[in-house]
Amino acid sequence: MRPPAEYAARELRKAMKGIGTDEEALIEIICTKSNEQLEEIKETYSDVFGRDLESDIESDTRGDFKRLLVAVLMAQREESDEVDEEAAQADAQELYEAGEDRWGTDESAFTLIFARRSLLQLRAIIAAYEEISGNSLESAVESECSRDLRKGYKAIVRLASHPAYYYARTIQKALKGVGTDEETMIRHIVNTSEVNIKLLTVAAGVSKISEKLSGGGRKGFLDQSDIGIFISANQRPFPSQQKPQLPK
Repeated sequence: MRPPAEYAARELRKAMKGIGTDEEALIEIICTKSNEQLEEIKETYSDVFGRDLESDIESDTRGDFKRLLVAVLMAQREESDEVDEEAAQADAQELYEAGEDRWGTDESAFTLIFARRSLLQLRAIIAAYEEISGNSLESAVESECSRDLRKGYKAIVRLASHPAYYYARTIQKALKGVGTDEETMIRHIVNTSEVNIKLLTVAAGVSKISEKLSGGGRKGFLDQSDIGIFISANQRPFPSQQKPQLPK
């Protein structure tokens, strides 16, 4: 069983190797990590592949999306447990003026705030933005941004708003349709913190995940995560009333 940092580093390399780039994998891994986790992933990436992660990101992505990933990779997100309400109001006003309140969008303002503010501070900014605009910050991102940049911004907003439901929603998405996206599911399970894993057991209904996986995918899921240990010991579904509705 590989350490989480090595698993993430290998998934990042896989996402960029060869023709084309798996931008969703880059978002899922890079935009959800703490400063400490990012530094460990960058170091591991260099040790395993003899390459610089930031340089590979810069060569495989473009424009404002590249600038977002590089800004997050710099691992300069504030980590205070305190929330500054006045600063949240100021940042929310800046985001409003950079997006909905002007012709065109100043993506640099969004990237700076989304890459630097702590998740707790971002949660306060999200609430303040709705007071100022009358719309949610996520809906503003949806209307003002496009393609991979929009996906990256939305991942950060959703993670700040509802951490457990962010992961649960992504895993639920991998479960939908014919077949199961086992690689995506395992990646999310491995990259989810222990705290969010415990919340996710209620949010997603862990037994359903196990049932949808098969063969090596199921074994990897069980081997790589705390939630897998729970499933191995408890082969029964959660009561339906314990599963809250996941946000779309």
